[in-house]
Amino acid sequence: MRRVPSLRRRLAMTHAVVLGAALCGFSLLLHAVFTRALTHQFDNTLAAEARAIASLVEQKDDGKWEVESSSLMLLAQGDTPSLFEVRSQEGRLIARSPGLREGQLPRTPWPTEPVHLALELPDGKRGRMFAARVPAGAEEGESVDVMVSVARETGTLDAVASLLTGALAVAGATTLVLAILAGVVATRRGLRPLESLASRVEAIDGSRLDTRLPEEGVPDELRPVVSRLNGLLARLDVAFERERQFSADVSHELRTPLAGLRAILEVSGMRERSPREHAAALAEALGVVGLMQGLVERLLLLARLDSRQMSAEREAIALRRLVDASFTPLAGRAQTRGLRFENLVADSVVVHTDREKLRLILGNLLGNATDYTEPGGLIRVSSAPERGVLLEVEDSGPPIPEPALERIFERFYRADASRTGTEEHSGIGLSLVRSLCNVLGAKVRAENRPGGWVAFVVHLDGASDALDVD
Repeated sequence: MRRVPSLRRRLAMTHAVVLGAALCGFSLLLHAVFTRALTHQFDNTLAAEARAIASLVEQKDDGKWEVESSSLMLLAQGDTPSLFEVRSQEGRLIARSPGLREGQLPRTPWPTEPVHLALELPDGKRGRMFAARVPAGAEEGESVDVMVSVARETGTLDAVASLLTGALAVAGATTLVLAILAGVVATRRGLRPLESLASRVEAIDGSRLDTRLPEEGVPDELRPVVSRLNGLLARLDVAFERERQFSADVSHELRTPLAGLRAILEVSGMRERSPREHAAALAEALGVVGLMQGLVERLLLLARLDSRQMSAEREAIALRRLVDASFTPLAGRAQTRGLRFENLVADSVVVHTDREKLRLILGNLLGNATDYTEPGGLIRVSSAPERGVLLEVEDSGPPIPEPALERIFERFYRADASRTGTEEHSGIGLSLVRSLCNVLGAKVRAENRPGGWVAFVVHLDGASDALDVD
């Protein structure tokens, strides 16, 4: 697995790269501006010398040129002497600096604009040349233009440029190092709230899921993270509490039938019994085992539903026939209690969904109605697809206590707390109904209706295409 650099290192590296690029760009810009300014000043000096040289050259009336040689010689002296040539418009040489030979300065055409050139001087040093048409003579009035070329070495200019380059490099490197150090310190201080948050999260374990992270004093960038972490902790706390309650409920539900089964076996083994008595004890024990097996199977089904290991198969189902088939196993119990049953689902209603899961939903709802409806009451099933109602299982009461309506689909919850696990209902049937409805893309609710009636309504979830009705 490739190792990812730490956030602190990545921030420091990004800071260094961005700042280094900015400093480099700024230094290059500053160097270019100063170098251009120095070069421009150097060219202006050459232009001034060209005008001064042209002022020392004058054409007489007879067409001959008069040159003040002594003054020109002064320009060819000094630490950085100038090299110059003066030519007429015809290209004839008028004056040249001492020691300069023909061809050592580039010949430029008669220019309309001044020419600036970088070149290598006869002594091998780097230099710059200025060439332009300049009026000859110092007197005012009409004058003749001459071609003046002036060159001088750029040693001083190059030294200043090198010094500027070194100064910018040193200043840039120093600034970069200081900025990186400042960035590291700022990054460390900026990440301190994140480290503190990580320490608080690390201190939370399964026994402290009710702990919440404080949002006061947290940077704005971390507040959404803290808020979502608190939400996650709240959901985990609820899930763990539900898990603990689930374990306690399972233990409670299994303890009673196990105790009953043990009592049956212990009583059967206390003395010699006839085959008929043994058969009766075994039948009673098998009844308890059957209840326990049903509970375990429902718990396993719930676990599979919770882990989303079950999906819905689609097939066309005649709803009325399925309702009749689901009530058939309950008909004997309903008759014993004097209950009447009405199937009001139209023959034309066809459901496209999972047959087995819908059968389990119907079986649980009809089983509840059969066991909890007052003797002599009525159970009826209807459907209203035009209103988005897949099923309505109604019974004539008694009604469910209002506080219980909100919790009746919770696992192991029973409105009548006196019921024990040895009975047919263990408190997970309606929870199973809700989970199965979720898989089918439907919702279920319980409601009390006028006249003491109770209805369980399975309605279509418009956001899902896992179930539809013709």
